[in-house]
Amino acid sequence: RSAAAATALVSDPRSQRLVKWMEEMEKSAVAGQPNPAFIQAAITTLNDALFHRRQRDFRLLMEKMSPADAQAIHAHFKAMEREGKYFGEYTAFAMRWGQIAGEEAMAHWLETDRGHGNLVEFITGWASTEPEKALAWVKDHQAELGNSNAYRPLLVGWLSRDPVSASTWLEG
Repeated sequence: RSAAAATALVSDPRSQRLVKWMEEMEKSAVAGQPNPAFIQAAITTLNDALFHRRQRDFRLLMEKMSPADAQAIHAHFKAMEREGKYFGEYTAFAMRWGQIAGEEAMAHWLETDRGHGNLVEFITGWASTEPEKALAWVKDHQAELGNSNAYRPLLVGWLSRDPVSASTWLEG
């Protein structure tokens, strides 16, 4: 899809610039390394005061996030949190991190961020792309999960990917 066709999807000039920027940042990406252009685009998008545009643009941008970008984006969210800024976009970020690097996201959760919200989003995202791996992880980490019910978000993600196998597992 060309940049012209992509920008036709949104009418807002700032969003159109983001779509064009996304095409350019893809060209500058180096596998396995955070993409500075992507990180800057995410920060710029999060600084947008217009709530609905910020939400739409951030979710659109997350589709291009690589596993290498996730730690840097998470660090930015933590810095904003220390400043007293909280953004609902974190949910989209955490879900996407689970989708593209579930094992890494859960390792991060174990090491630093054992918040229930992170668990739900990471597991839901992971189960929507690799349900069997997410299930195995949940089974293997019951001690660390404590009272958290990781099976609910696991099923939510799994059902979105493959309702038949998720239902079969649930009935078994």
